[in-house]
Amino acid sequence: MTLARWPKLCSLALGSFGYQSDFSLGPADEVSFSHFLDSHPSLKYIRLQWNFKRWMSPVEVQLDLSPDALPELDTFVGIYQQLNRLPNRDTIETLDLTCEPLHESRVDIICPILQSMTSLTSLDLWTHVLNPNEDNTRFFTTILSACPKLTDFHFMCTMTFTAKPLKQLLSQLYLLPQLKRFSLTKGHKYGDESMLGSALQILQATPTLQQINIRWARENAPNHLKQEGTYDVTCGDDGLPTYIMVHEQGIPFFGRPFDRQYKHIVRWPMRQRNTSMMLSR
Repeated sequence: MTLARWPKLCSLALGSFGYQSDFSLGPADEVSFSHFLDSHPSLKYIRLQWNFKRWMSPVEVQLDLSPDALPELDTFVGIYQQLNRLPNRDTIETLDLTCEPLHESRVDIICPILQSMTSLTSLDLWTHVLNPNEDNTRFFTTILSACPKLTDFHFMCTMTFTAKPLKQLLSQLYLLPQLKRFSLTKGHKYGDESMLGSALQILQATPTLQQINIRWARENAPNHLKQEGTYDVTCGDDGLPTYIMVHEQGIPFFGRPFDRQYKHIVRWPMRQRNTSMMLSR
């Protein structure tokens, strides 16, 4: 395939790559694959799917491109090692790094790459929060401050992600002043708040959001989505949220699968205080 040439090729999806039985990496012929990418300057979308299973990826994955390769690329799905090899990262608007979780030990490697992506507005990121009982604020701050222009952010942590790390994450969303859509995929455990409760907590931290998406993973099967909800926000004349249109579906811990839609009125504390002040005058 790497010998083929399609002058009008705009989209490319390959994989899954990963460790072979001898722990070598695919694709097998890195040179011809690099030449293939060099020969397709019209590419706008690249998806290179990787699966490292229970091992971490190596620090380096070879991809040698010419300095003017992929000038039209605006979407990349893959791993940071190959992302770092792209010569025109400043054209990329959409980035998906959910092939493997980001460990704290690699934050200082990945964040300078994110900072170089000056057009980045949409990010999907899978993270590994080792201990949810510790203070992970610095971890979240370092990531978010590296990509301040995001309008869409999908934060994924399929390990147990309790109220404490969620609060720490939400406290740093102010670093994304243009954020309009926030998605949270989290490991869920018995006793956690409801999906609507999570959505309201997120909205309280960032009331300028237009849409919130919540996805739960089962406690004993981290990669299996169990429930999900979409929350579309409508604001009043004062710019504060007034209600949310809710669509939730999934399989509960007990009972039958559900699919429900409803309208939830937002009781906004600031609006209530302002109304009380007006009535007292």
